[in-house]
Amino acid sequence: MRIVDTIAPVVEVQKVEGYLNVPYKAEDFVLSVEDVTEVTFKFTQEPDMTKEGEQQITICVTDAGGNETVKETSLTISKDTEAPVISGENDIYVYMGDTVSYKNAVKVTDNCSQGLDLNIDNSSVNLSVPGTYQVTYTARDLAGNEAVKTVNVIVKEQKYSEEEVNALADKVLAKIIKDGMTPYEKVEAIYYYTRRNI
Repeated sequence: MRIVDTIAPVVEVQKVEGYLNVPYKAEDFVLSVEDVTEVTFKFTQEPDMTKEGEQQITICVTDAGGNETVKETSLTISKDTEAPVISGENDIYVYMGDTVSYKNAVKVTDNCSQGLDLNIDNSSVNLSVPGTYQVTYTARDLAGNEAVKTVNVIVKEQKYSEEEVNALADKVLAKIIKDGMTPYEKVEAIYYYTRRNI
């Protein structure tokens, strides 16, 4: 017995609205497809992505048995004039010698996500020297629209001032040093505290 597939795929297509020079695949126009085998998609004629306006698109869907379904739809192309949006950027505080994740919490959105690029210029930042430095985020989409945001990177010399360190040390000493201890016992108490906690 030989089973021959003679049933063509059942295909539903959709209209697509796109932007100049953005590449599309034939399957982008297919809303749904039903068939018992794997299917392939192709344009009967490649769309012209350099021309604004509406054009007719013909999609050919072929199953493993060679059965074809041809559907017509349309592609409307317009010029992309909307710049990307950068969000989540904030001034960054860091201590000398630490590392920085510049992309942390930063998001870029656009009306056309294809070809979206984010460039981070942190060339002026010196994490070894305290000071305030600028970092520039530049988001560019496929049409060349740009968004630019600048934040400060504040590099601090140390995590705590000398006064803060002494105050923290005094709190520890008050817990581990008891009245009547000899100098040796005090040193021993400090030694065991550092061994257990640092």
